Amino acid sequence: MKRLFCIALCMIGSALLTAVASFYMIDAFSLWYGPRYIKNDKDITTIYLLSLGVWLATIVAGGAAGKMIHTRLCKALARRSN
Repeated sequence: MKRLFCIALCMIGSALLTAVASFYMIDAFSLWYGPRYIKNDKDITTIYLLSLGVWLATIVAGGAAGKMIHTRLCKALARRSN
């Protein structure tokens, strides 16, 4: 149970960190892109959907990275205790 909690904590924490980071990167991109290239509502919709897709992908990648970090930490601690 403790191991499962630790895995979940690593995955959720990493996913949240990447979600926040990607949110600010997308926000910076939209501040640059919006005034220069958006001409109508279709452009806004397209960019909005792309940004949601990027955001979702970074959340999933963050969760996977958290799982990998947890696995490597467990292996390092197991080697250290032996």
